[in-house]
Amino acid sequence: MVGGMMIVPFNRNGLQSPQSYITLDVSPVSTVENSPTQSVALRDVGFEAKGFFLKDHLLYRIGEFAGQRDANAHDSPRTTGYLQYDFFTPEKGYLFAGTMLGKQKILAVDGGFDLQGSYRAQSANMAAALPVNHGDEFAGQFQFAHYNGHTKFTNIPNQNGFLAEAAYYIHQARLQPFLKCESQTFADAVNASKDINRFGAGTNLYIRNQNLKWTFQYLRALPQNSTTLKPSNEFTMQLQILYW
Repeated sequence: MVGGMMIVPFNRNGLQSPQSYITLDVSPVSTVENSPTQSVALRDVGFEAKGFFLKDHLLYRIGEFAGQRDANAHDSPRTTGYLQYDFFTPEKGYLFAGTMLGKQKILAVDGGFDLQGSYRAQSANMAAALPVNHGDEFAGQFQFAHYNGHTKFTNIPNQNGFLAEAAYYIHQARLQPFLKCESQTFADAVNASKDINRFGAGTNLYIRNQNLKWTFQYLRALPQNSTTLKPSNEFTMQLQILYW
């Protein structure tokens, strides 16, 4: 049992370490609940129980968090849960990896839930980081998330989010080209104009493993049913420096 401000155990992409993202950053389809639940960078104040079964391959996390508080700091608690099975290397750390640069063999499936009052959210994910070709790695994940704020969070319309990422690490060149696809679709006609698809591609250049890397990403956003929003392009260059 641990307590404090911690990352809420709901979906794997949100529980991944920023140090090892496959692409540039966490996906927006994994962070829909962040602001309405008064979280800070996917973190909330509360308590979490964590444990393992089946020789540490089956992980569970369940927590009670503050969530949204009213003006008098009163409200029902926020309850989240997460269950994951690792087929190969058990993942026992606080956060999960996106890419391991060919150093570990990971294949995991998971599911999670998040609720407070009438608000409901569910997630499911399959993630892999598989060493190949004597030092290279294939990494990827596919995640589904469903959110419905109901009367608790009216700013979370009933919606589905999909995320797919894939990358191949070339150890001799220290390069990792990647592709990504994201989709948000809304169930109600009044919100149909918010439907959007995003497609991205880029590469990570590992100058000194995860401690020093350049990331270059191109992203194209395609609104689906809007008469005012137009397709847009974004190019980002990011330098990651970690020292300890």
